[in-house]
Amino acid sequence: MPYTSISRRAWLKRCGILAAATAFPYLPPSGRLFAQTGSQLAAHVVVVILGKGIRWQEAVGKGYLRLSQYAANPVPENDISGNIMPNLWAGDAPTQKIVYGIDPPDIATGGQYGSLLVTPVVQQALQTQGITFGAMQTPHNDYFESLGALLTGNNANSTTANPQRPSLPTIFEYVRRYMGASPLKTWWIGKGIEQGVPLLNHSQHSDFGAAWGANFMAPDVLWSNKGATYWGNNQATSHPYIAEMSQFLDRQFLPPSPLPDIGNSLDDRYQIASFVQYLHQKGSAAVNAPIPEAMRNADTQQISYTCELLRYFQPTLSVVQLSEADIAHTNFTQYLRSLYRADYAIAYLWQYIQTQIAPMANNTCLLVISDFGRNTSPNNQTDTNAWRGYDHDDTDNSLRSFALLLCPNLSPTNLSIGTSDNPLGDNRHVALTIAEVLGIKTEVANAGYVFSGQSLIDFM
Repeated sequence: MPYTSISRRAWLKRCGILAAATAFPYLPPSGRLFAQTGSQLAAHVVVVILGKGIRWQEAVGKGYLRLSQYAANPVPENDISGNIMPNLWAGDAPTQKIVYGIDPPDIATGGQYGSLLVTPVVQQALQTQGITFGAMQTPHNDYFESLGALLTGNNANSTTANPQRPSLPTIFEYVRRYMGASPLKTWWIGKGIEQGVPLLNHSQHSDFGAAWGANFMAPDVLWSNKGATYWGNNQATSHPYIAEMSQFLDRQFLPPSPLPDIGNSLDDRYQIASFVQYLHQKGSAAVNAPIPEAMRNADTQQISYTCELLRYFQPTLSVVQLSEADIAHTNFTQYLRSLYRADYAIAYLWQYIQTQIAPMANNTCLLVISDFGRNTSPNNQTDTNAWRGYDHDDTDNSLRSFALLLCPNLSPTNLSIGTSDNPLGDNRHVALTIAEVLGIKTEVANAGYVFSGQSLIDFM
């Protein structure tokens, strides 16, 4: 797609509006199949999935090295606890062996790598404004399965090794069908286009499916250097996943084809095309500029592009995926650094919504949730600090998760629910939690496809 702008009139003419305008099987925002029965807690929901595998011990547990390296090998110098996610959780940082921050100015002359901490985005931890679910459970410790459970509200039907579209409806489909939302108001913002990520924007269920699906974007692909080359200038590539991504883009940008279509109208497609062009023209440096350079990684970039998308489309439901914590298999130090940066980026996202997107300010619920945990015991792979990594294949700690819910009309706040001895909440409650916030809990529950009639709010 060229970087020069295209007028709406030229776009519609090129797409053949007279022949195609009635070919999209979707209900416009003014219409819905059923009358909405519930009252809304907010008009917008943003879900941030902390993945791929976050141990509660280093996050909400604030255990740092004490609950990881020291627990596995009680060397006194590693008996250090502290909070490494100060924007999400209240509590003091570790006082020793800080390696997860940014490099100090004297790094070249003996300064400690990662020892300098940055000022938090928010003055008070978001925990004080919301509800913490610190001891939840999840049915899966497989990457793709865990995403399926979060988005459908039930057990997933396929794994990362052989990913398939969900067999049960996703929350995107419920929102579009029961709220009459257009595709522009539902977004699945995935990390990459491998391991089946693009398959989660809708199910293969016969009563829902593509006609009720969400738009999908993978910022790390679409606005990467390769994205600018291959899509920005319409060049071909032999990369095995480019065709799959192109198929998704074609459904959004081009006139109807035999492929399943999520129902973007021509106006929708024009807006999406304009958005993609706008961000290619703005450039990644400008998009990422608000995040301090030393704090940037692939997850902070994901959040930066999500902020742009929220401002542009003001969606009813957006689900964004983070994944840098997967490095925990082999590099525990980098895992800690990824948590610190995800914490910063999430707070920036929340602040951006409140200060830069007037229609969403004070009218948005933010749900931050981990997809699954990691093992209690480490593996034998060590990093430069001689700290051991963690896999996610046990049947205890790797099936633990946690969440933080911020909602303007939900009280009391600064509430903590669940303990290690008494876990409360399940990742399969997330879909119905979103539905309750948006006022369609009864409709979704009555459809009969979620594993429970409870949302996380029911545990308050």
